[in-house]
Amino acid sequence: MNAEHTPTTPDIKAALRRSYDANADEREEKGLIAFRAPMRRDFVERLHAESKTELLEIGAGAGHEAEFFVDSGLSVIAIDISSENIARCREKGIDAEVGDFYDLAFPDDRFDAVWAASCLVHVPDRDLDLVLAEIS
Repeated sequence: MNAEHTPTTPDIKAALRRSYDANADEREEKGLIAFRAPMRRDFVERLHAESKTELLEIGAGAGHEAEFFVDSGLSVIAIDISSENIARCREKGIDAEVGDFYDLAFPDDRFDAVWAASCLVHVPDRDLDLVLAEIS
């Protein structure tokens, strides 16, 4: 990370964490988001076609999509900023940990692919290049 650039403040991250923790039960009840079904299917088909198996899901929520990917034959590690969401992922048997896209605690080239649906909306424009570089 560039020392001259300070990413999203800890206060904003803390507010996001509190919000997602407070709504974890609601997110659990929602299940898979229906409109993403074709995207999930196409994504898995492409990974299988390319013999890719190692997936990082960023912003995993309650783990419904991670569970779908595991059931589709992928090896998944899920991260989310919310410890409550991570608890729900783990209840599903998902390898999951608290984390965020500013500082991914994995070696470079650890994963074949990344799934990050809807979580990047929380990245301020000024931080987007930084976050995308971290993910890549």
